[in-house]
Amino acid sequence: MSEDQTDLSWRLLEFEKHPCYQKLQEYYNTPSFFEVIGKARDEMTHSAFLAWLLNPQSNHGLGYFPLEQLIKIYAQRGWEQKNDTDFKGLLMKKIIPSQIDIRTEEQISVITKELKEDGTGQGNESKSIRLDIDIQNVSIESKGIYDIIIENKVCSKEHDSQTEAYKNILTNTRKGRKFMFIFLVPSLECQCSSDSFVKITYQDILYYILEPVLDKNIDKKTKTFIEDYIKCLSKPCLNGVTTANNKKTSKKQIIMATSDEESNWLLELWDDNEELLMATLKKKIESLRKDPESDPELNKLEDIESVLANKKDNTKYKVSGIEDDSGKIKSRCEELSKKDIQPKGGSLFLQNEKGSLGKGALVLFVAVLVASQNQWKCKETKDALNKIERKIVREDIHNNDGTDQSGYQRAYKLVLDDGVLWINTQWSISNIQKFLKAVPEKLKFDITTSNV
Repeated sequence: MSEDQTDLSWRLLEFEKHPCYQKLQEYYNTPSFFEVIGKARDEMTHSAFLAWLLNPQSNHGLGYFPLEQLIKIYAQRGWEQKNDTDFKGLLMKKIIPSQIDIRTEEQISVITKELKEDGTGQGNESKSIRLDIDIQNVSIESKGIYDIIIENKVCSKEHDSQTEAYKNILTNTRKGRKFMFIFLVPSLECQCSSDSFVKITYQDILYYILEPVLDKNIDKKTKTFIEDYIKCLSKPCLNGVTTANNKKTSKKQIIMATSDEESNWLLELWDDNEELLMATLKKKIESLRKDPESDPELNKLEDIESVLANKKDNTKYKVSGIEDDSGKIKSRCEELSKKDIQPKGGSLFLQNEKGSLGKGALVLFVAVLVASQNQWKCKETKDALNKIERKIVREDIHNNDGTDQSGYQRAYKLVLDDGVLWINTQWSISNIQKFLKAVPEKLKFDITTSNV
């Protein structure tokens, strides 16, 4: 065995010992209940679960929260996709309690041709549509009453201009009603024939409904249901893909959404093993290039290699609007910098918008500002940070240098007057976006991106 092969063997052994690899292996090897019963990628099963979740009268005890969150997602995505301010007007509206009716697999038939009065003609003809989720009589303050129609796609594609037909039939049979038409898909790249439908993803459902629900005071049974459904969405699942003509094609792995926890594991695993993983990808590509029948897989892997090689997130951030009359914030930041825990990206203390910070430094700096607003007290600061984003403070740091049990750098040490907090350094692009969105809502300073 060559020296390079020996080195690779040791690196592979270290890779398998990585704590995130172990967690992911356990996570993927444990099936969700949906997978056990063979329904992990069954559209009707997903529709039934979501109808239960969105129904305020269900026994989950969540009331109108899931449905109100869905309307906010619809409004945000609608505003992005249609550039229509009417969507923006829905963002802050509340649902007025009323008798909401939710149905799944709702069949509606309409007559398209009728007999003439004299009995002549071609006779009655009808057309039927089946609504995946039909939510009727949703009363929204100052906006009126809406029916929410959800066309759910998991493994199939739209066929026969379904969404356009649904819109035409419903607007004709439910005259005077207002509608929210939703096209629920694993990816925004999925095509929809009707401009009246707003595309939202299962990732939207996970980020803005399912994960926030877990932060609420819910009973154990509901929490178990939600956690199991999240695993169902995020776990790669082998399933047949249905084409537009309803024929089954070859099976492929389908990931519908990725949870925060899983994203963090994958991110840490990648960050600590990027060189090894890229080398493995290159070896696979080299072997496929020798096989003339491997074009589809080869093209896909070459695209992945290109994306990964250019996907470095070099965004930097500026903080403004800070009040520090006493100089304590600056003093605390200078202490952190002297201890050599200041991440790359510029001065940890920013004044007059000079300098810029990377993701880890930004979160650390915000933690310092939050601590200053909570009299440098550990519990109060931790509670405030958790309200912004529950991933900021890490609980799994066992060494005094911010490393985990395997020696990987995971956090920066923030010393407060009555204790220590470990501030997470591992932030994916999606997680930092959620963090940025939460900060202005909770605190009195602004964060902007910088090209520095």
